[in-house]
Amino acid sequence: MTKKIKKWTYHVSHTYQENDNVINLTTQLYQIGVYAILTINGQFEQYNFPPSALVTIEKKLKKRAETTNVEIKWGREITVVLDKDGFYKELIE
Repeated sequence: MTKKIKKWTYHVSHTYQENDNVINLTTQLYQIGVYAILTINGQFEQYNFPPSALVTIEKKLKKRAETTNVEIKWGREITVVLDKDGFYKELIE
């Protein structure tokens, strides 16, 4: 039996403005997870996420954009897989 490959698709960055706040999230994929820098009005915070968390964040942002006047600018979309050794890699098709 073949084991199903886990895949996550998300955008490497997004930017939007809500009220007086300009919010930007920029990510970098590493073998052990995703490094993210969140910038709100020039103030930086650093995070580490699994790819699944970024998918969840995007779903919530898309839902928020549907119910408010928030326009989100999305960066490049990537698909990430977990390889047989337990490392994350970008899937290039």
